Amino acid sequence: MAKDFARSDRVAEQMRRELADLLQFEVKDPRVGMVTVTEVDEVRKRIALSMKK
Repeated sequence: MAKDFARSDRVAEQMRRELADLLQFEVKDPRVGMVTVTEVDEVRKRIALSMKK
């Protein structure tokens, strides 16, 4: 069972990286300043972001 947690941690980390790249390079909205993906919870299907203008 411990191996499942390790895999879910790796998946969450990869999702965080992909989302960060998308937000940094693909979003062309000038209202979006500095955005940080602070948490990915794949169990609850939630993503936490922190934004700075």
